[in-house]
Amino acid sequence: MREGWLIKTQKKVTILLVIILLMTLLGACQKESESIFLTEEEQAWLTGQEGQIRIGYTTDYPPVEFQIANDYVGISADYFKLLEVKLGTKFVMVEFDQWSDLMEAARSKEIAGITAATKTPERSKYLDFTVPYIMNPNVIITRKNFSEKLTFEKLSSTSMDILVIEEYSIIEDLEKNHPKLEFRTVPNTSDGLRLVAFGEADALIVEIMSASAGIEQDKITNLMVNTEIPYDSNLSIATRNDWPMLSAILNKGLAQITESEKQAILNKWVPIQRKSIVENRFFWIILGTILIGLSVIIVTVVAWNRLLQKAVLEKTEELINKNEQLKKTKKQLLEEIEERKKSEACIKFKSQHDELTGLYNRAYYNEKLEQFERTKKIPLSIILADLNGLKITNDTLGHAMGDRLLIKIADILKSNCGEKDIVARIGGDEFVVLMPDGTDQMAQSVCEKIKIACDESKMDPIKLSVALGRSERVDLKQSLESVFKKAEDQMYENKMQESDSTYRGILESLKEMLKTNQNLQDID
Repeated sequence: MREGWLIKTQKKVTILLVIILLMTLLGACQKESESIFLTEEEQAWLTGQEGQIRIGYTTDYPPVEFQIANDYVGISADYFKLLEVKLGTKFVMVEFDQWSDLMEAARSKEIAGITAATKTPERSKYLDFTVPYIMNPNVIITRKNFSEKLTFEKLSSTSMDILVIEEYSIIEDLEKNHPKLEFRTVPNTSDGLRLVAFGEADALIVEIMSASAGIEQDKITNLMVNTEIPYDSNLSIATRNDWPMLSAILNKGLAQITESEKQAILNKWVPIQRKSIVENRFFWIILGTILIGLSVIIVTVVAWNRLLQKAVLEKTEELINKNEQLKKTKKQLLEEIEERKKSEACIKFKSQHDELTGLYNRAYYNEKLEQFERTKKIPLSIILADLNGLKITNDTLGHAMGDRLLIKIADILKSNCGEKDIVARIGGDEFVVLMPDGTDQMAQSVCEKIKIACDESKMDPIKLSVALGRSERVDLKQSLESVFKKAEDQMYENKMQESDSTYRGILESLKEMLKTNQNLQDID
């Protein structure tokens, strides 16, 4: 049995030596083919443009490119240092803090090119692209407690808050292939990661390199890669398309960069990249040592296997003993998780609702208003309501009575609005109703119902009275802020028209209540 094992080992070593010999020959052939030079025309053009080739880069795109102590560093920075050596020229590197500013400079041809950009149909209208030199797939980042594996079909049919970095190439793919998918943009990867980590957004579609660098830099521990998507953002050097000679020269320069040089750059900035053993400079020394000490290695492996078997048996026994303890704690952990879910749901409810009336609060109202503005919702109506007599009730009867008025008008507003309508308390005595898909006629009907309900309500502590104003968004040119203002103006106009009769009614209610209280005291 031992002899058979030795024969198999000798065969494996022989096969390994043959493979090494073939790879050495291939490497020699490859070196021959890598002698790529510029033509006289290209060399003359490059010399004529000396000091005029301005290449733009961003300062916050790690590990591709960023700044350390005002020095331009990263994968792209190292590639351009090599290109300057290979091509015998100097590039003028121009920094940009925002990607959008860099793209605008490229469109207006203020710069000759961009260090790293993904090729898209839109960008190809004004830029040429070299072969990709950085492979960079896109992924979906979520919090670790999000267990469901996401797909674009699921994202398109849910109300999840999805983020994408503004001006990134993935936006064109999403708009073309997934038009129903709703997302919003953020200025950079760091902002997007923090929003998802803090629960202010649900998912971020981003390049894996910048996501990994951002998570490591900000020490974020609660995020994970949910899934990899079929859209890569492989990076090329982009150049102005009226300088085709520059793109051709850069392609030749990239071709002169060896695999070992590329691997060295990746190992420097992306530690998870693994170096091929054949490219390791110690490979031949180690291989020789292995061949010389083969007999010693065989004995060591046999002894190691025996020790390993013993260790496995001991570990198995230890795991069996621990299994019982794990079963006992499993129930406790599940209960803690369930309790945490309930706590998080309670916190979320309180952050979106008014504590006194149970209606939505101003923060939630502002969030929905921004959503409807972003999605260009039309038609949409807004109703403003201002409770009359709250201050005089608080001053005369106390704040407890004032709270009863607020609760009562909140119940009337909610019961007379539709299921899709959003009713919120946005101030002390101010309420607002957002009616998505609501026309002015529908808003008028709701206002009439509210007025009738107030008139029919019992005096508790005084007769309910509310001033109403409404406005409909009928044109996408109208901002929701202007619609709100129009409804507010109408509300104040109605309040002024109704003020005399309203306050007479409130005063009569207060007199009647005070008289009733006095009679009760006299009886006592």
